[in-house]
Amino acid sequence: MALHTKLAEQVEPDLLAAVICAGDSPMSRLRYVTESGLSAPTVSRAARALIKDGLLAEGEQFPIDRRGRPEITLKVNPKRVHLGLVVEDEAEPAGRSAGVRVVGMPVTLDGKPFEGLSPIAVPIAHRKIPDLITSVADTVRQLRHKVEERGGGVEGVGVTLGGHISADNWVEYSSNIGSEQDQPSPLGSHLQEAIQLPVMLENDANALARRHLWFTQEPTSTYAIVLLKADGIGCGIVADGSVFSGARGMAGEFGHLPMDPNGPVCRCKNDGCLEAIATPRAISRSLGVDGFDQVIRAAADHDEEAARVLGEAGSCLGRALAMLINLVDPGKIFLLGVDELTDREANPTAAVYLDAMAEAVQKHVFRSARDRYDLEHIWAYLTVSGLLTETETTVAAAAQCIQGVVSSRSGSNG
Repeated sequence: MALHTKLAEQVEPDLLAAVICAGDSPMSRLRYVTESGLSAPTVSRAARALIKDGLLAEGEQFPIDRRGRPEITLKVNPKRVHLGLVVEDEAEPAGRSAGVRVVGMPVTLDGKPFEGLSPIAVPIAHRKIPDLITSVADTVRQLRHKVEERGGGVEGVGVTLGGHISADNWVEYSSNIGSEQDQPSPLGSHLQEAIQLPVMLENDANALARRHLWFTQEPTSTYAIVLLKADGIGCGIVADGSVFSGARGMAGEFGHLPMDPNGPVCRCKNDGCLEAIATPRAISRSLGVDGFDQVIRAAADHDEEAARVLGEAGSCLGRALAMLINLVDPGKIFLLGVDELTDREANPTAAVYLDAMAEAVQKHVFRSARDRYDLEHIWAYLTVSGLLTETETTVAAAAQCIQGVVSSRSGSNG
């Protein structure tokens, strides 16, 4: 193989990733040459190969220099599609579980809804693997029909769910499947057999971290996405520009940090886990009420017991975040959570919870980090917002497939 051809092949995955990650800023051969420092012939050869294989296409022309010489942009082939499926609890606003479902959407290589299609939701009858497979297959059938009737093709499926998902597509443990599911399951191979498409499983928080890595212009190379749901807490870690999942896919089980050895029993059957203390459902259980709506009313009425439990829960999360900071030293933490605990403008519960959280972070971070995480500066390094939309979470589910396409151009599985 000629040296110039070999070099072009090495450039292909990076050029493809650059086009995918360009967002609303058009990527062209000339722009990539300028940013990468590579020669124009090498970049042109790589672009031709990607276009020939149907991954990229040429887009619009625009003037690139003062003489008005046009440059043709590069874009992903809009007909190559992956399905992003999210297996999740269908939680009511009050924090009760209304069942479990699959939410799915077709996603193009640049992380956008195919042809502007919206996500669909399919209920799962019971928290058991056969019912989950049936609902996933139904979701895939519906979405595949929508894609194919519009001239696209589905190439693979990314599925996310909470819990420990190993790199070989096994579910080691997931509450989405049910607490009776104590044995590991080769769910990925079961799904592939049912839908006859490649399937990639991933933990939900790791998937959100991967979406953030690929489809936002985050300047920090090391950060954490903390996911605070009605009854669970997860964490996706990006370290040096890669999602860190650990040796067996278990990294980021943030909700199962042992915070209180004498605390309530967690659904994982350990005592005093973070998510057994600091989630809406845990707070409701601690106060002996049926649903977080009653906690909100109590907080609005300045109930002292509600304020105490909310403060303890927020403080518990703050201590856990301090552990994360001390271990990982993230440049930034993104806390994505239910409105009841993150929207201080709309919910009195959120103000009590977040203030206690911030105070605990400041108190427990390593001393050299306290200037960043004191009460004056903490919100510059710890961003709090609501949960992502269904469109965003389904894009996150598909992101692992998209990364796989890029990695395949270099012959790696990274």
